Amino acid sequence: MDPNPDRPDPRVYELLGELPQALFPPEVVASVRFVERYGKAWALEIAHRLELEKSLSAGAGCEEIASGHGFQGDFAPALSWVLGALVEAGLVTVENGGGEALFRRDLPLPGAELVRLRDQGLELEPGLEPVLDLLDAAGRAYPAAAFEARAGEEALLGPAGVALWGRYFSNANPLYAFNNRIAALAAANRLTGAPLRLLEVGAGGGSGTEALLEVLRERDELGALESFQVTEPSPFFRRRSQRALGAAWPGVPLSFADLDIDRPWAEQGVEPGSLDLVYGVNVLHVAKNLGASLAEAFASLRPGGWLVAGECLRPYPGQTIAIEMVFELLPGFRQVELDPEIRPEAGFLTPEQWRAAFSRAGFAPIQLVPDVESLREVFAQFFVGAVCGRKPLP
Repeated sequence: MDPNPDRPDPRVYELLGELPQALFPPEVVASVRFVERYGKAWALEIAHRLELEKSLSAGAGCEEIASGHGFQGDFAPALSWVLGALVEAGLVTVENGGGEALFRRDLPLPGAELVRLRDQGLELEPGLEPVLDLLDAAGRAYPAAAFEARAGEEALLGPAGVALWGRYFSNANPLYAFNNRIAALAAANRLTGAPLRLLEVGAGGGSGTEALLEVLRERDELGALESFQVTEPSPFFRRRSQRALGAAWPGVPLSFADLDIDRPWAEQGVEPGSLDLVYGVNVLHVAKNLGASLAEAFASLRPGGWLVAGECLRPYPGQTIAIEMVFELLPGFRQVELDPEIRPEAGFLTPEQWRAAFSRAGFAPIQLVPDVESLREVFAQFFVGAVCGRKPLP
């Protein structure tokens, strides 16, 4: 364990590369670590609420536990996340049972103490409230989602969920702002010359757009923009971002459209070879066919143009990430086309899988900002980064 919980291994700062060290201050380090701890506490609480203790005491695989408790079939990925988080927390052991992972806990599970832990987190960083609220909403939905296929989606995407998501996908949320800032810096560092034509995919409420515009303003480069197309398929979020960004950035050549990354882009008005940058934050990992969406992005870029995808990255195969507890309840996170090389399972991809996916689409070079493949060796909870690929020059 790191002797100083408020600071990572000093080598982390040597591996940030083009990112400023000030981007990863002690309060962000502590917040990242706390959220992962809170996610594992929720995994423990869910195990209690689903009464998994008897199954775990006998040692059982995920499928056996699910069938033994009568869980509906779509709940299997969420249950797998719970079991994996318990293993990583040291509360459950896993062993090979004839090719199947068997999960076991010989002693009674301890209490999760969520209320006490949440209070500690908000004392550490009050800005974490949107993250903890979203985790709490998902955790409370798990018992119903185990038996009703749409219960998780209804709890998180219904009327009560809109405010939760708005607060989570915001630059007022310090952890999401961290993600946005990395993507924005990586994108701005790859823009050269003028005029510049930009396209953002899956912009949501516009926090990623805002982050990139702020970086360009800091560098006095807003004047280089010829066009910045902000696209989002959800009418609610698109109207919301158009109102907010239009008011906050007068004079910037912003336009708004409803691009669906799962359909041919040219049919939706994106001309091949017309863009200098395709930019997106936490969207490409839910493309139905990742290879096809990357090929569309590649085709839309001029030679020398860049695709910059800010993403939650899974450092190692099978490693759990706290925010997955939420997304495992949403069909759009899981209902994607799998590929043994680039996407063997739904959800967040590893750095290697992103490299393979970008390479297959034709991008070269491919760069990860920061160097997450080295960072994970010294800070295994560095989950975010920007995957950058350039369309080669002729």
